Amino acid sequence: MLFYIRNQRENKDGSPIMMRITLNGVQARQSVQRRVPKKHWNNTRGEVKHRFEESHSINMHLEMLRSQAYSAFSKLERAEEHFSAQCVLNLMQGKNDGKLQTFIEVWERHNDELKLLVGKTISHNYWRKHNCVKNHLVRFLILKYKSADLPVSKITGIHIEEFYNYLIHSVPQAHNSAVKNMQYLKKITKLSMQRDWLTKDPFTNFPLTFKSVERPFLTKEELDVLQTTTMPLPRLDLIRDLFVFSCYTGLAYIDVKNLKKEEILQTPDGIWWIKTLREKTKVRSQIPLLQTPIDIIQKHLNLNEVGSGETLFSLLSNQRTNSYLKEIAMLCRINKNLTFHVARHTFATTVTLQNGVPIESVSKMLGHTNIKTTQHYAKVLDSKISQDMVAMSKSMNLPMGTI
Repeated sequence: MLFYIRNQRENKDGSPIMMRITLNGVQARQSVQRRVPKKHWNNTRGEVKHRFEESHSINMHLEMLRSQAYSAFSKLERAEEHFSAQCVLNLMQGKNDGKLQTFIEVWERHNDELKLLVGKTISHNYWRKHNCVKNHLVRFLILKYKSADLPVSKITGIHIEEFYNYLIHSVPQAHNSAVKNMQYLKKITKLSMQRDWLTKDPFTNFPLTFKSVERPFLTKEELDVLQTTTMPLPRLDLIRDLFVFSCYTGLAYIDVKNLKKEEILQTPDGIWWIKTLREKTKVRSQIPLLQTPIDIIQKHLNLNEVGSGETLFSLLSNQRTNSYLKEIAMLCRINKNLTFHVARHTFATTVTLQNGVPIESVSKMLGHTNIKTTQHYAKVLDSKISQDMVAMSKSMNLPMGTI
């Protein structure tokens, strides 16, 4: 460890004394909160010259810091395989957020900081997902290692692979869901590396790649059956109607649940609109309303009786809603895994793109910032391709092929 005078102009109290700790070629610096004129500083010995009146007290303070640094170094050396100069400095300052911190504690502190941003820059659901993945990790560590936590520096690529396998086989989750959860974990390992608590990226040999999957949607025929089938119970009738509402607006589950009266408005040309910010991305979504979603609103409520700031619909949890959608699919004899998000896919394909709405307009209504995101939803159906080719053949006076 080295003490030195910072190279800057002196003020009336002298120049600041700096402490520098170097470990494996990497340095950590900190002011020692003392000043001394440069002419009274012994650069070779790293101490104040004895002619300076406060030399004794300052040199005693510097010696105490040296002792603390060696003590912190020895403690880390016994407890950790890898640590940095900044970790030594953190331990000297009594900060228990360095190498001696455990991984779950780091994650919990990160989640506490996230919670302060809920409703401001992030959604409650985003914060909840961080907690959910952290709890999965705790259960995995208990099952695999008989411990609910690990030191930050002990997280390795083996843990990453084992946790992924746990998500796939024990939770269980599909590959893409597991990868999404692994992204939350990587965020914490990246944070740990930025703060020198972790020296090697455990995700180096674990690429977070998603598999291409077919996104289910309802055909026009299936949507017609869904709309015309009589539901035997009021709860199923409401969920069916809100699903259809989403099919004709493209709103996600959380956006339907949070939809407020003031987000439905009429423009001077007589068109009714939904103009809202998507809960997930905070991007503005603007959707002209067809008659079907307006009929659903009028069926279940009177807009004039809804107060300002109140939500329109009383929706159950996403899990319970999707459970009811399974019953509805059976009643309608729709042989598809019906979830609320299928309605959003249906809006992008069957309701809009298949009927000639440009993908740029669909992207705007869905509230996407990148049209590539819309392309993941957009399924160009065979019937639409056929219609386009027939139209092209007529305009070019080229008949469709026959055998």
